[in-house]
Amino acid sequence: MKRWLMVVPLALVLLSVSGCAQRVREGEGIRLLTREVSLGKIHPGIIVESLTVSPDGKHFAYVARRGGKWFVVVDGKEGKEYDGIVKGTPVFSPDSKHLAYMARRGGKWFVVIDGEEGKEYDGFLLGSKLVFDSPKSFHTLAIRGIEIFRVEVQIETAP
Repeated sequence: MKRWLMVVPLALVLLSVSGCAQRVREGEGIRLLTREVSLGKIHPGIIVESLTVSPDGKHFAYVARRGGKWFVVVDGKEGKEYDGIVKGTPVFSPDSKHLAYMARRGGKWFVVIDGEEGKEYDGFLLGSKLVFDSPKSFHTLAIRGIEIFRVEVQIETAP
């Protein structure tokens, strides 16, 4: 009985937020209306902790590994291969239109946004994150030589 009492309030909270179900009548429980939308197949080399879904729920991305190479899969499509990808990435923009992550090729690190590689750095500060400030800008912390940089990136799209 205790387990049922805990499940019902949680289900009601989730349902009121998602709008995917409706309450039938007070005291009679709830009815769940479920709609499934396939977002694609999962690569066998997935790094499960990296799996992320866009804020609008229409896209997904994750890091995968094949041999000694790392790559990001977006909506089932594999991106370029790299020697490393920073934990905690990829990250979707708040409007779900852009995806960013930090990657390494050889001894250089850079930010990748929508498949485009940015400026090279010697590394990113341990624990630094990609933080979107708006749908078209983000920042992170990088190192070049003995200097630390706050890297601010503006995303400009062709008209």
